[in-house]
Amino acid sequence: MNSPSTPPQTRPHVIVTGNRPHFVNSFVEHLSGELPDHDVVCLMAGSAAEVERALLVAVPKEHNISALVVIGGDGMVHIGANVLAGGAVPLNIPLAIVPAGSGNDFVRSAGTHAPKRERLQMGAMAARIAASIRESRVRHVDAIRVTGDWGSRIVMGIASVGVDAVINRHANSLRFPPGQSKYLAALAREWRSLKPHAYRFDVTDANGSVRSGRTTAWLASVANSQYLGGGMKIVPDAALDDGLLDFCIIRPLSWLEFARLFPLIFSGKHACHGAVTIERVTKVVLETADITAYGDGEELGPTPVRVEVLPGAVSLLY
Repeated sequence: MNSPSTPPQTRPHVIVTGNRPHFVNSFVEHLSGELPDHDVVCLMAGSAAEVERALLVAVPKEHNISALVVIGGDGMVHIGANVLAGGAVPLNIPLAIVPAGSGNDFVRSAGTHAPKRERLQMGAMAARIAASIRESRVRHVDAIRVTGDWGSRIVMGIASVGVDAVINRHANSLRFPPGQSKYLAALAREWRSLKPHAYRFDVTDANGSVRSGRTTAWLASVANSQYLGGGMKIVPDAALDDGLLDFCIIRPLSWLEFARLFPLIFSGKHACHGAVTIERVTKVVLETADITAYGDGEELGPTPVRVEVLPGAVSLLY
């Protein structure tokens, strides 16, 4: 319903997209009631490019857009970030997240991971996000740009180029169980075939110094956030707004050593193990054979990849 004091052509817009129609439609209905002076536009689309095209068609450039709301898990956060920060000219639009996915690792790192009973209630989430929009509660957070011969993508959480990427690929093929259990099920199914890989890397640290090296590792991740696989605290000290990334390597372990180390990943205590190194960087060029890089749980492309921080690239509503 249009607010009588706000002409339709000047009314601010909120764009809502997601991959679960029931949640999206319910959220749009509730948010329209919470923000009667806004036009709430629903875009059901399956990729960042589709959302961006639909956004440009649905909302002319002269309109003010108060927020892009994504409903779902880390894959939808990935789409939203690529719409806002992935183009040649970043869009100055805040991103709001309704964490209705199974993993929700990014919002867990951002500290906005609502209890399940609330985040699956679209009325409660609409009220929360409407308050954020009205009060302009925005936090500027970093993003990651991952570039390879296949193109370039924005990643908000963790870019994985190791065993974690292999497990991620298999987890994505499972329809059940949800969340962290899916990642663990993929690990249990694939562990016999997993092996460490040889890596070549060039690392640029916070002071701009470049170091080249080679190593053999189980896991090689470049992180903006702490969590992976539905709640594994793989990079415990990563921060979303420090202008840096955390380059994490876990070197080869025997299966007995791995079995002892793995439970510690859920609390982040594994970072003290001698096989684990984590360093703060601004850019990593990483190459290995037979590994496809993943970001936010989504397939990116083969290595080599250049992974670099984009400080303050995304405005996050909280």
